[in-house]
Amino acid sequence: MTASAELGTLAWARQTGGVITSQHETALALEIPAVLALSSLEPTMMALSMEALAPPKSALTVEADELWADVAPAWLHGHGMRTWFYAAAMNEIFSLAADPELLYCAAILHDLGLTSAFAPDDVRPCFAVSGAHGAWPTVAAHRGELAADQVYEAIAMHLNLSFEGAPGLCQAVSAGTLVDATGTRLQVLPGAFVAHVNERYPRGSFGVRVGEALHGVASMYRHTRCAWLDSTLGLSTLTTQHPLDEAHQAG
Repeated sequence: MTASAELGTLAWARQTGGVITSQHETALALEIPAVLALSSLEPTMMALSMEALAPPKSALTVEADELWADVAPAWLHGHGMRTWFYAAAMNEIFSLAADPELLYCAAILHDLGLTSAFAPDDVRPCFAVSGAHGAWPTVAAHRGELAADQVYEAIAMHLNLSFEGAPGLCQAVSAGTLVDATGTRLQVLPGAFVAHVNERYPRGSFGVRVGEALHGVASMYRHTRCAWLDSTLGLSTLTTQHPLDEAHQAG
């Protein structure tokens, strides 16, 4: 398996805790053009609504909701909820066929590693991996270890730049995350749908707060994807330049 293909996978995350090598850094750099090309994607003609993409209701999703509400500060909690709606929309638009229940859990819990309860440490220095580890028991208790592994991998992989060949669940979670964090692929979604999502879960100071959090973990754990993305692409700055926030400030 190539350095690029192994990043974020279950085996890699559990073996390394999210530490990257110089080979991984080179592979990430080669994927930057593909990310930039996402800005050329055309808007969807598909009708989307929050009602049609309502979260699935089950014992698992209720427990995931409770976990997220317990540990996430308000500014981060809303990000998880917006990510779900964007991820669910991308799942439909690109026919990714992700399991709705697992997609919901992975989407709302993808930044579990940015909370104090599941923060990265010397064993799992990557916050995406520490968060995946924290989400695993909840999913396993309701859907078994295979489903928990799938959610683990989707959360651990959401910091990747390329998802070629990755499961639909991983692709949908990453797409939803990027829409809300940096505005990547925002143009694909209907404006009315995006407006309704942000009316239900206002962005507030999210861009600044998550930028601070990302810069903090990047500074503390240097050999991780977060640190590389921050030093190379200015990730913690990109979150403060979201198109929705800039439009709001201009208005």
